Amino acid sequence: GSDRCTVLLSEPPQANRYKALHVGERQCEGLFCLPKKRFLLADALDIFLLDREAQNLAPLSLRTYRARLGRFVEWCNGAEVVGINATHIRAYQAQLLRDMADVTAKNHMTDIKTFLRFCVDERMIAESPADRVKLPRVAERLPKVLTADQVRKLYATCYTDRDRAMLLAMLDTGARAGEFCQLNYEDVDISTGIVTIREGKPRRDREAYLSARTRKEVLRYIKGEGITQGPLWRAERGGHRLTPAGLGQMLSRLGERNGIHVTPHMLRKTFVTTLLRAGDDVYTLQRLSGHKSLEALRPYISVANADAQAAHRRNSPVQNLLG
Repeated sequence: GSDRCTVLLSEPPQANRYKALHVGERQCEGLFCLPKKRFLLADALDIFLLDREAQNLAPLSLRTYRARLGRFVEWCNGAEVVGINATHIRAYQAQLLRDMADVTAKNHMTDIKTFLRFCVDERMIAESPADRVKLPRVAERLPKVLTADQVRKLYATCYTDRDRAMLLAMLDTGARAGEFCQLNYEDVDISTGIVTIREGKPRRDREAYLSARTRKEVLRYIKGEGITQGPLWRAERGGHRLTPAGLGQMLSRLGERNGIHVTPHMLRKTFVTTLLRAGDDVYTLQRLSGHKSLEALRPYISVANADAQAAHRRNSPVQNLLG
């Protein structure tokens, strides 16, 4: 019968990392209970990130949330959660579309919608203003992929065993840059070609496969470097784990030698497109590539060769492109 309720929250071991863990008293009306304390967006973001960390979200996903939502919080310039309305959200979306590609802007806005729905669940606001804002329309574009001739040129100008092994392994696995750099020696079975790609949670790990030619190059690399455990892909200086930025720089240098623009994501797109053209079904490809939905594969399907019959085990990207 009380019109007030008190929420008690014990202090977690790492509470000093988060500024707004004390919820305080809440003012209740009917079944809905709004906090008496008004949360700053920055404080709400800290709580959101803690919630995602508690759910064992992958580190890369946490960093992405922090970067995208941090940009939104900074743009709102110290605003409280309850002070954000649909007009603010639309203005921010318009700004994103001026600053970046429409696909990237849509991804930012999707994260903002997730964040503000979390604020509703936590009773920081009664409803999400983002629910009244439609996501931007995205123009469908054909994926930019490498041709067989371009792959041959890149391969021919790899000057180290490491670079040759990385180029072929990326083409054969289709791994994201972050996943690729996180591979350990223990994740690759050279005898079978099976690669275990970690997606942040054990139940979401997936298998990828290396062709015989790629296994040969990877074996030459690990034997030459004396790698028997730990990070599989290592920086040329210092021997520490290669970062996605370092991987991108390596491919950029390789591309410059040949006048070809190449990125880690372009190799992933080449993997997907090549397998579709070779006849792999979309469900198998979804499992191999780690895409969370078939919708993400739709742009690739439009460029697939429907008459191709070969499957991955008989027609890997490396065998297909390099012969």
